[in-house]
Amino acid sequence: MADGSPDAKLDPGYVRLLKKNAELGFKTVAYIRTIHQTRPIAEVKAAMAKFIELYGADKIHGFYFDEISSRNNGATAYMAELYNYTKNTYGNKLVVANPGTHITDAIAPYADIFMTNEGTADEYINNYKTAYSAFEKDPANSHRIFHTIYAAKASDYQKIINLSRQRNAGWVFITTDSTIPDGRPYNDLAKNFPSLVDSVNNLGRQPLDPNRATEQPLLSGAIISGSSVTTTILSQ
Repeated sequence: MADGSPDAKLDPGYVRLLKKNAELGFKTVAYIRTIHQTRPIAEVKAAMAKFIELYGADKIHGFYFDEISSRNNGATAYMAELYNYTKNTYGNKLVVANPGTHITDAIAPYADIFMTNEGTADEYINNYKTAYSAFEKDPANSHRIFHTIYAAKASDYQKIINLSRQRNAGWVFITTDSTIPDGRPYNDLAKNFPSLVDSVNNLGRQPLDPNRATEQPLLSGAIISGSSVTTTILSQ
């Protein structure tokens, strides 16, 4: 995984990957932990700058901030500072935030896309907790809501996709991979991936730029689960 620490060095493997992504029109976002907004914000900003320094502003299209909480004013203020800093410093780079669960309306303005679900297919189908914010309940915000579902069965794909749209998630990633044996459910693409892609895209694509209210010209794989995976995550 690429390194955004202060002493990080250029990774030739990622240089090749980013070049290929650019050729294919794919967007690349850099992964940065916030440790539930307890990590010193200066460290987070330094990691952002390091990615840009090493790989170029033209190759890094945004930042994926992980371990986000929205449950208190301090956490919301932290995310607000990161969001505004990103836009003021790096132009309109994409800001993706992953709380992995529902958010409050207070934090809703401070990311372009929120991952408001990260869990198993069984949880998603049988034990989903209803969103409580006006933001998530509004279908107009579907282009800013992203659900990730792992440990899925191929026979449940259509059910999960339909549920994701009913729950206003315009972006969805589904995989049959699970946390067994290594605790990481994102090592492998889903089984029958091409047909899964078609099923997702048949329900309509999302705007290339989540900041825009209307659909724009789209890349061939603009959906996260697209025929070509469009988002590469580099680790801080």
